[in-house]
Amino acid sequence: MKNYIAAILSLALVGCASVDYSQIEKSTAQVDYVSHERSGDKSINVSFNYAIDNFSNVENLYGCTLHYLTKTGFTVLIEKQGYYQKACEFNAASGQATMQWKIFLNEDDESKMKEFTHPLRAQIRLTQKTASNNQPATIIGSSALFVISK
Repeated sequence: MKNYIAAILSLALVGCASVDYSQIEKSTAQVDYVSHERSGDKSINVSFNYAIDNFSNVENLYGCTLHYLTKTGFTVLIEKQGYYQKACEFNAASGQATMQWKIFLNEDDESKMKEFTHPLRAQIRLTQKTASNNQPATIIGSSALFVISK
């Protein structure tokens, strides 16, 4: 019985273990060969190549987001289940990623579209967690701006 209780307790402790992202050396990344196409009115499919220097094989360490250029800077228009979430995760130092992003902005909505540059331009940014899950990730690389065609 003691062994059974000890086994249950050890499994519970393993489940509670977390990664201290601040102790992982910061990486840098390159993003290139970006291609995209609209998928209906509310989505865009984007493919790109990436390479992460000083890659650490830690689950959920790296991610990416799609940022749109506005007149005052960049904004992220990615939403999943009602909260902000990164669009992709990487578990290899280099490769190709293909993702679908939702565009939560209807081009007919004049009041919101006034904030954006025309033609609509975007950038992919690779990120790395450097603190707890509640903190924003650090940008470690980004693509060149690209125009999103209608």
